[in-house]
Amino acid sequence: MSFLHAEFFMWMLPPIFVLFYFWQTQKSPQSALFNDAVLKRLHASEITMGLRSRNSLFLIAALLLIIAMAQPVIFQDEAANGGRGDVVIALDLSKKTVLAFEEEKRSAIDTIRRLQGVNIAVIGYDTQLYRIVPYTTDTRMTAELVGGLDPESMRQFKSDSSLVDKFRSDEGTVIIIGDPVYERNTQLFGIESRIEQIKTAQRLYAHIPLFYYPLGLAMLLIWIALSSMSKRRSVPAATILITLCIGNLPSHGGILDFQQLNHGYEAYEKRDFRQSAHYFESYQKTHDSPEIRYNIANALYKAGAYQEALYWYRKVHTADRLLAQKVAYNLSVCEAKISKKSKRSENRKFNEDKTLSHDSPRLPKKNMNEIKTRLYPM
Repeated sequence: MSFLHAEFFMWMLPPIFVLFYFWQTQKSPQSALFNDAVLKRLHASEITMGLRSRNSLFLIAALLLIIAMAQPVIFQDEAANGGRGDVVIALDLSKKTVLAFEEEKRSAIDTIRRLQGVNIAVIGYDTQLYRIVPYTTDTRMTAELVGGLDPESMRQFKSDSSLVDKFRSDEGTVIIIGDPVYERNTQLFGIESRIEQIKTAQRLYAHIPLFYYPLGLAMLLIWIALSSMSKRRSVPAATILITLCIGNLPSHGGILDFQQLNHGYEAYEKRDFRQSAHYFESYQKTHDSPEIRYNIANALYKAGAYQEALYWYRKVHTADRLLAQKVAYNLSVCEAKISKKSKRSENRKFNEDKTLSHDSPRLPKKNMNEIKTRLYPM
């Protein structure tokens, strides 16, 4: 068992222990006038739980609430997400010899081929940035487009590698190749292992939440402690507790809603795409997000409901660059499916086995010298 937010223990346990220490050691105002023996004789026998016992229950309940806030989980063995590890390859396009430019392209192509299956984008820079290849895992296409760069793309005598700093983030890696200042270039030795470490650090694992067990037990102990008070004290305290709990309880969600999401994934794996879309749509009603809309669209596409899939793809509005690229490509594929289905052209058969992906369509096999890649200012 692990905790998703173990920092709650560090920040909340010390003040809780200090509070309950003073609470347990406090003395009544009468203790200043009478000694313990006199107070014991004057004190009526209690038919309810004593103050110290009740405070102990409150302490245990507070500890259980902290455990619930730390979110205990049991991680499953297999990763639900392999980690992104995006890579941006930045090529210096300042003027240099043709031989040096070809060597720069060869280094880039070799790096691209070594990063098989990684999400790669290629940009160029001199005094401004140029888009060469958008993010894709199609390494063959990326290598061909880089190989198609013409020496005429070198127009400036100066370059500024600081322009690519905006692509640097914890989620990806920027590889600079061909910069006139040698120290600015990325050392390509062992680049595969470094990127794999980033992907491993970002890998997401499916987990089973356990927070409702300590939360439920804490509520039970608080109820027992409040019930042991006299009527004069317990009624207002219980009323306040119930009001706070009910007032903050969301009326639109349930603790076990995540099971609908799991059923959707299971149905998708079993190729029951209609049922998968049904589960995703049920989950979306209470937990709407761009990702769940994207899952609905994918399931409907796989089920052959292209018009419905198109509707959901168009409803995916996100600031996530990678998700937006996936949606844009899948949207174009879905529109092509609908167009082909309506035209039913016999001489242009659409590939029924085409797999949804955020990758760009593969290029026809050509000699690299036949491809001339264009630069698009960013």
